[in-house]
Amino acid sequence: MRPEIRFILACGGMSAVITYVFWMRYRVWSFRRDLFSIRDRLWSTMLERGELDDPSHRAFRLGVNALIGIAPMLTPFTLLRLLFDSGRTEALLDLPISSEGVFAARNEVFLRVSRYIINETLTGLAFLTIMRAFRMAQSFRAASKDAIQKLFDTHVFEHLAEAIPSNTSEMARAV
Repeated sequence: MRPEIRFILACGGMSAVITYVFWMRYRVWSFRRDLFSIRDRLWSTMLERGELDDPSHRAFRLGVNALIGIAPMLTPFTLLRLLFDSGRTEALLDLPISSEGVFAARNEVFLRVSRYIINETLTGLAFLTIMRAFRMAQSFRAASKDAIQKLFDTHVFEHLAEAIPSNTSEMARAV
């Protein structure tokens, strides 16, 4: 192979690696920014209504804060592992959702987490491509949204965030 071609391939390979590293950081930053935005909009709405002490709002905030904390580690494989960890996915739905605002914000979070896991990771895109080949992409997206909702409702993300040392987010930024 000619040296010019080798050089061009090496430059292309390095560019791809550097782009991937920056994309990984950007996607976590973007995901966290969106979750902060959803959480803050709901907080403002609940403040206007005088319902900041609503139990469903408090539970929502705990869940979103946990997602923000574990964002760098949230991948399709993490999601699958959490789903199949039968000891953690017992029904803990003890708080009814009493506010339309909380319900809408929860759905917005579920869609954003689903997009983060499926559309913004290489593994998720590979799964989606396979599902598209079998014409099952829509059902795959719906199933992933339902799985995320189940994990959110059973407080799995909160338990995972508690188990992680507080400096994990700093370590993830350094990587």
